[in-house]
Amino acid sequence: MVAADVRPDGVGDCRKLDVSNEADWAALAAELRDTYGHIHGLVNNAGVIQRDRLGDVRPDDFAYVQSVNTTGPLLGIQHLTPLMPPGSSIVNVGRPPRSPRTTRWRTRPASGPCEGYRRSRQRSWGREASA
Repeated sequence: MVAADVRPDGVGDCRKLDVSNEADWAALAAELRDTYGHIHGLVNNAGVIQRDRLGDVRPDDFAYVQSVNTTGPLLGIQHLTPLMPPGSSIVNVGRPPRSPRTTRWRTRPASGPCEGYRRSRQRSWGREASA
């Protein structure tokens, strides 16, 4: 996770973040609020892909993928949007499965479910929300 306020020397500030951990998001939000006061964007780009065949996927593997690909962006949106003034942006990066005919279990990191979260937050912001 990178939160950057680019300085004249071109260097930004970096933070390590477990996107599936709510305490990490809360700590990041508090630090950003205390340091910068607000942010203008969030890019949900973390994602993992499970390549096991569907019959071989264990419940803990499935839970891990969901915690990173779905819960992580949700937590980011919940903790960081209070720091976002009108006109700020949320970008959810994801990619579709390789092929609809694949026999391997693949997920779409931070795309499908997060689109609903983004739209929900957009409605709560009203007309000033970014598209």
